[in-house]
Order: sequence, then C-alpha cells, then structure tokens
Amino acid sequence: MQFTRAFHGICALAVTAGCLLPAPASSQPVRIAVIEPLSGPTAGTGKPWVDNLTVAADELNARGGVLKGRKIQIVPLDNAGNVEKTNELLNKAYDDGIRYVAVGIGSNHALATTAFVERQNKRSPDNPMVFFNTSGGALALTNENCSYWHFRWGIGADMYASALVNAMAKDPGVKRIYQMDQGYALGQAFHNAASQLVKERLPNAGVVAADVILPFGKVQDFTPYVAKLRQLNVDTVLTSAFDVDFIRFYKAIVAAGLKVKVYAAYGNLSPHMAVITPQDLAIVPVVAVTDLNPNDGVGEEMKKVYANYRSNFNGSYFAERMVWMLDMFKSAIDKVGEDNPRKVAAALEQTRITTPSGPASFRTTDHQFEFPLTIVQLSASVPEKYFVEGRTTGVGFKTLYPPSPQGSMMPTTCKMARPS
Repeated sequence: MQFTRAFHGICALAVTAGCLLPAPASSQPVRIAVIEPLSGPTAGTGKPWVDNLTVAADELNARGGVLKGRKIQIVPLDNAGNVEKTNELLNKAYDDGIRYVAVGIGSNHALATTAFVERQNKRSPDNPMVFFNTSGGALALTNENCSYWHFRWGIGADMYASALVNAMAKDPGVKRIYQMDQGYALGQAFHNAASQLVKERLPNAGVVAADVILPFGKVQDFTPYVAKLRQLNVDTVLTSAFDVDFIRFYKAIVAAGLKVKVYAAYGNLSPHMAVITPQDLAIVPVVAVTDLNPNDGVGEEMKKVYANYRSNFNGSYFAERMVWMLDMFKSAIDKVGEDNPRKVAAALEQTRITTPSGPASFRTTDHQFEFPLTIVQLSASVPEKYFVEGRTTGVGFKTLYPPSPQGSMMPTTCKMARPS
C-alpha cells in the first residue's frame, strides 16, 4: 500500500510537471511503417495497396491483435514514387523506433529497402529492422541481393512469368506473341524470364516482337505499338505492365478492335478493374495472376475482410496476401512472446499457415513466400463483380485453373548470410 501511494505521488508530480510517464511497452502498438506512392504517377496503385493492408490490420486487431491485446498499427509514408524519398523515410522510420517496414510498389524501392536494412542491421545488430516485401518482384531480391531480413510475400517476376506461360501453354490460340514490359527492375526481370520460358514451354508458339518502354506514364500514345501488333498478326500479348502504362496500352488495343488475348501479370489491379468494361473484354480478353478469386470458396475470415474494405473504401479487396502476411506475423510474434525483431524474424521463416486455396510458408533458402497462385480470366459472367469507387464494374474473375501450391516456384541462387 505504501508503494502504491508513493507511485501515485510520482505520477501526480510527473503530470503536474508536464512530463507524462510513457505507457508500458505491453500496451503500445506494434508499428509497421508502410512506404508506398501515395502521390505521383503510381498513386492509383499505391493508395489502394496501403488501404488493403490497413483493413487487414483492422481485422486482425478486431480478433485481439498480437501478444494478448496489443494492436498492429499501420504507419503510411508517402515516397511519391521516388527512391531517394524511400531512403529518407526508411531513416525516419528507424529513428522513430519502428522496426518493421513494408514496401511493395516498384522493385527499385524494394531493392533500396533491402540495401538499407542490410547496412542498418550490420551497424546495429542487436536492434535490427525487418523488411516485409509485399510486391517487389525483382529476381535479385531472392537471388544475388537476398537478405535474411527480407521476407517477400509478393510474387517474384519469374513466378509471374512461369504461371502465365503455363496458362498460355494450355491455350491453343497462342501462336504469335508480343511482349511489352516497363523498363525498371521488375519489368526487365519479367521480360527476360518470360521470353526464356516461352522458348522452353511453348514449342508451337513464339515471341514475334518485344518492347521495353520507359515506365510510369512516360508513354502517352500507344498507337505505334498497336500498329505493330496488327502488322505482325499477333494473337497474344504478354506483359507485366501496370497502372497507367497498362491501361493506356490495353485501351489502345481495344480501340483498334484487334482480336488478341492479353496475358497480364497485374491485370487484376484495382486501377485496371476500374476502367475495363464488359464491352472491352468482348474484344480483348484479359488473363491475370491473383492471390484468391472471391468467386471461389474464400472462408469466413476473408469474407469479413472483403466486407470491411467495401464499407470503408467503397471498393473490392484485391491483395489477400496482406491478410496472410499479418496472420503469419501474428503467429511468429505470439510464438516468441515479444516484438523483438531478431526473434520474430527467426520464428517467421518457420511459420506455416493454411490459406483458403491451400498451405503457405516461406522457402527458407531465400524467404520467398510459397502459396497457391490462381490464374483468372476477367469476366462479366460471374456472380461476384468487382466494386470500385462506390460502383460495380460489371466485371469479375473466372478461375481458369485450380490454384497450384508450388507450380510456379523457380530456382534460387541465394546465398543467405544469417546473423550469428
């Protein structure tokens, strides 16, 4: 009782002096800095990406959070698509005491984050930062530039290429292929991997032309590219382009009335779904790679996430891997009983979960997330249509092939240096 009175007296003195005692660590949220383009040419992808992670965190917190009641707090930071800004924000996040960072849009940003985390953790090995890669698919991230502190829930460029080429191999209409990708790390990696896989897996088809464009809105007019498709009698387009580049290219093909099919790694992204119509698809079908098809069995947890997202952001949830990422994070942090990043990283690479489409875990050699990829075709003939900006688009997803747990995993040359 004397200790209690004395403690209350100290607290009262601290308040009077304007110096509040900090909340105990056990009640503070576990923060994740999320560095994405919330302004600039790729903000149309970056903002929904952050919103997807925010809703995933809200749902996890509604189920009790982590460590018996602590919340996950998402801290959005805008890099405006600029790598130098990403580096500044990484420094800021670390100086602010944040030890978990998520970066996804733009593999150049993911590569910069890996380099930052490696440098920082060598300087402060007892107080490391852990990188949650949600989308950056450059091959170097799980090969020559792999890092123990990097965990990629996103799909590697070669995995996207493998999944799409496998689907193309089942399509008898694929004969004459045109490749178009963006000239940055992921686009170039996809371009090289896809062209090689076409040679290996499509003996009766081939790439008749290919282009790598200046990325992120630099190309305003895709008419010359469409003219090339017509001249070469192309029947199939294979691309990893996204956001304004994909939209402008796709709409130019539709406007020209070309009867081609587009195999697009990112065809199902929210900005694309907002503008692709049933009339467009009647002319130019789109096949894409996705985490999960809402028109398949998705489970009660994911239904709550979908409903929450629609209620709060007037749109359809599209990045289910965000939910699985936080589920795995919760499993790892609860297992070690604290938010120590060194201990959490060690537990995370051993964590396994079951998603609605099958089991998922990390390949410990390079920290690539292994989960069943779903190949879908955009369709107006499905019950669940995509919802964006408070309206239905009239377009949803039709699963072409059952999810394959490991069918798209590719070899790695990673020689991971593990902390001592």
